Amino acid sequence: MTPLASAPSRISYVETGKSGRAPRGREYRWQVLPYGLWTCADGSEVLFNRRYAPLWQRAETGARPVPADPAQRVPFVRQFWFPAAGMTEAERVAVGVAALAAWGLPTPPRGAGCRA
Repeated sequence: MTPLASAPSRISYVETGKSGRAPRGREYRWQVLPYGLWTCADGSEVLFNRRYAPLWQRAETGARPVPADPAQRVPFVRQFWFPAAGMTEAERVAVGVAALAAWGLPTPPRGAGCRA
């Protein structure tokens, strides 16, 4: 997996959603927060959302993350899902936020989609 050639130097969040409505509640978690992690043969890692769209990628563990192309197919060799079974919605959001923090990424504000 090759990092994006034009990686942004900072992250910003803007509203997205159907008919201009920002994702909220469950859609916030499904679209904006990570659901799992893919590891590729070259050691690169990709956080993906509940819709299995890539969100963030990094060349290796501990490397600086860059936004991933959500339309790109990721040739992963390992897939890991963050725990969610038996959790409340708030606990599931906390798991996604913790995954972002582990990568050194800020928490996206509620009702916002991530754009670089």
